[in-house]
Amino acid sequence: MSIRASTHNGRAGKSGAYSAKHNDRQFDTSTTNHIDPTLTPQNKNVRFGGDYGATTNEAHELAFYQNHFGESLERKNIGYKAKGKAGQIKTMEQYYRSIKSCPEETLYTVGKDIDPQLLWEIYREHQEWKSREFPQCQTLDAALHVDEPNAMPHIHERSVWIGHDAQGKEVVGQAKALAEMGVLPPDPGKKYGKYNNAKQTYTQICRAHFIEVCQEHGLEIEVEPLPPDKVGLELIEYKIQHAQERAAEATHQAQKAVKAAQSRVDAFQAIEGDIADLEGIQPQKTLTGAIRGISMGQVEQLKAAAIRGVVAEQEVRELKVENRQLRSRLPSTREKLKEAQELEKLRHENRVLRERVRRLESALDFLCERLPEPLQPLISKVKEILTGRKKKENLKQRGFER
Repeated sequence: MSIRASTHNGRAGKSGAYSAKHNDRQFDTSTTNHIDPTLTPQNKNVRFGGDYGATTNEAHELAFYQNHFGESLERKNIGYKAKGKAGQIKTMEQYYRSIKSCPEETLYTVGKDIDPQLLWEIYREHQEWKSREFPQCQTLDAALHVDEPNAMPHIHERSVWIGHDAQGKEVVGQAKALAEMGVLPPDPGKKYGKYNNAKQTYTQICRAHFIEVCQEHGLEIEVEPLPPDKVGLELIEYKIQHAQERAAEATHQAQKAVKAAQSRVDAFQAIEGDIADLEGIQPQKTLTGAIRGISMGQVEQLKAAAIRGVVAEQEVRELKVENRQLRSRLPSTREKLKEAQELEKLRHENRVLRERVRRLESALDFLCERLPEPLQPLISKVKEILTGRKKKENLKQRGFER
C-alpha cells in the first residue's frame, strides 16, 4: 500500500511569524493539550550554519542573522537615518522576526505509521543533498517531533534564503538567492508571477528528491501531489498548535508580570511598616542647636529608610510604565486565545465531517456492488454530490493555508 510524502512551507500564520520555540520546546508545554511531555525526550533537534554556542534554536538563529546580515542591516539603517526615515530603522531582532525576513519553515511527513528514526534518516539525506544543490537556502535547524500523540511523526526545518545587495553584502532574499543560483521559473518564456516563479521550480525539484530518497529506503510513495484544495490536515493542525502556543506563552508572560508586580506591592507594604517604626523617634533641639533624644542606631535607621524611599519612588514610576504595557498587551492575548479556540473547534468539526463522509462513501460502495444495474446511475449521482461537498469543505480549509 502506497503512502504520501508531504512537504509544506511558509513563514507565518495569523498569529505572526512561526516561532523557533515550538521546535525545541522552549515554552511551557504544560499549557498545551497536544504534547505528551513524557515522549519529548524522544524528539531530535539539530542546528546548522555554524556553532555560536547557543543553547536554544532561537538564540542560534539570531546569532546566525547577526553574523551574516548585521553589516547590510547597519548600512540600511544608516541610509534610513540620513533620509529622515527613522521609523524604518530595525534592530536585528526586529529584522529576524519580520514576516518579510524571518526564517522559512518546512514541515515534512511520510505517512502516519512511519518509524520516526527512518523519517529522520530520510530527512538528513535529503537535507545534505539540498545544502549542496541550493547552498543559498541555508538550513538553520531541524527538529523531529514524536511527542504529539494525535499527529503523525513529523519534522520541522527552519531555513533562510541568502542573497546579496548592490554592495555584495548578504541579505535575506528568496528571489535574489534563487536568481543567483540560476533557478528559473517553470515556464521561462511566460511572465514571472504568482503562478510562474523560481520558487515553484525549487519546490518541485526538492519534492521529487525527497520522494526519491523515500523510495530508496523501500517505501512505496504516492507520486502525484495533492491538488491545492486537498492539502493535508497536518499543516492546518500545526497552525492550530502554533496559535495555541503563542496564546499560552503570552498568558504565561502576563502571569509572570503580575507576580512581579505583586512582589513590589509587598515591598511597599513593608516600607509602610518601617514608617510606623520611625514615627516613634522624637528628636529634640538643645539650646546650642544640637539634637538629643535620638541614638546613632536610629540615625542609621533614618538613612536606610530615606534610601528605600528613593528606590521605592523609582520603582513606582517603573511599575506604572509596566502596568500600561501590560494593559496594552492583554487585548492581543485574548485575541490569540480566541483564535486558538476557534481553530480547535474547526479541527473537531473537520474530523467529524471526515468520519461522516467516510461512512457514507463506504455505504455507497456497498450499495454499488449489490444494486441492479439500472440503479447504478443514481449511486453515481450521489457520489458526484458528495465529491462536490468535500471540495467545498476543503476550500474552507484553505483559509488557514499560508
